[in-house]
Amino acid sequence: MLYPETPAKCCSYCGGRDHEFEDCPKRKADAEKQKEEAARREAQNSKVPSG
Repeated sequence: MLYPETPAKCCSYCGGRDHEFEDCPKRKADAEKQKEEAARREAQNSKVPSG
């Protein structure tokens, strides 16, 4: 049954129909993964070679 008074939800990030972009679990997980990878790269770049 259609509910015209309820706005349709569709995530523009993953295409899920049960949430919107701001609440996308895949987007949040991808952002966290990207943040961790950036921190790892920063840690590797900040190591000072001994010698």
